[in-house]
Amino acid sequence: MCRATGHAGSKTMAVVGRNPNQSLRWISTTAAAGDGISQSARSTASYPAPQSDPFLIEVNVRPPGTGGTWSTLYTYGVDLGALQLLRAVNDRDRFRALSSPSLFPGGHHPGDGGGAQYWNAHCMIPVHRDWVRVPGDFFEQVYEAIPKIVPHVSRAELSVAPGTLFSSAGEVPWIGYPLMHSRVSQRHLLEMHARFAGGCRVVLDATSGDDLVS
Repeated sequence: MCRATGHAGSKTMAVVGRNPNQSLRWISTTAAAGDGISQSARSTASYPAPQSDPFLIEVNVRPPGTGGTWSTLYTYGVDLGALQLLRAVNDRDRFRALSSPSLFPGGHHPGDGGGAQYWNAHCMIPVHRDWVRVPGDFFEQVYEAIPKIVPHVSRAELSVAPGTLFSSAGEVPWIGYPLMHSRVSQRHLLEMHARFAGGCRVVLDATSGDDLVS
């Protein structure tokens, strides 16, 4: 799946496509720690390169969602929301200046991702059980339970109103978005996200239950 942002006139376009025939392959690796965390790594095996066959899925006249804007802003310093406004008023000079990402030299940056300053993950907090109630101080409770993750949280927001009560069978499969980062490694980032998710479940379990709808 490929996602990109383009411009047509003064409008920002979100483009989604897919390229099923790629020579680059990824494999899932699981550490010996037995913690259930797996990560993707480039395969070093040799694969045939079939004719590429990309196709377009959708084009929307809208800015990209938080999955693209947050990571791009905090990892490369490019604010796609600000660029959309500058494009709308045709401020070409500022648009061009703010489109330049912050790039670290290859081989010298912690993120190891083409110039990124650190590993970055835009995560989601899923609804893990029926009748989940989101407390107003949800993130504060999670941070209090796991204080070591706080320096690695760039941003966190709820996608539902505090006090909301809903079932896992509802239309919204998650309740919020934490954006996390690490200068150590990709695995360190995944481990922190796993701890964050575990802390979220504990907080939600303490304020949820079938008795809330009886």
